Amino acid sequence: MRLTHWMLSAALIAPCAWGCTSLEPKNPVKAAAVCGYAQDPTGERLANLDLQLILKNSTVIAEARTDEAGDFRFAPVAKGDYDLITVTKGWHLGWPVRVTGSKSFKRCSDPLIVQPALICGGGISKKGYHAKF
Repeated sequence: MRLTHWMLSAALIAPCAWGCTSLEPKNPVKAAAVCGYAQDPTGERLANLDLQLILKNSTVIAEARTDEAGDFRFAPVAKGDYDLITVTKGWHLGWPVRVTGSKSFKRCSDPLIVQPALICGGGISKKGYHAKF
């Protein structure tokens, strides 16, 4: 019984101990402008969270940092598919984003809610988006 309990515990911990791999949804969240706010698992806004838009080959396309209110805004990028990640120590995030617009914007009218995780995972949500795995 003890061996079975230990093996189950090791299997659950192993993915995070040797690399944080999360289940990526099949459908990216769509955004005409990549902007919004970040919050921790309790719903509190996260200041000074470093975010990056990267290509599938890990090329960094754009970077942004949340302000004191947890808000962020990326400069316009070309339409296409990216991953939104964080590089802030202690937080994990990797989520697909499909940028559908490349024009400048004055205000964030359709915000992304970025929710990094402390261990593995994290996610992005917005009104009307439902991840499909």
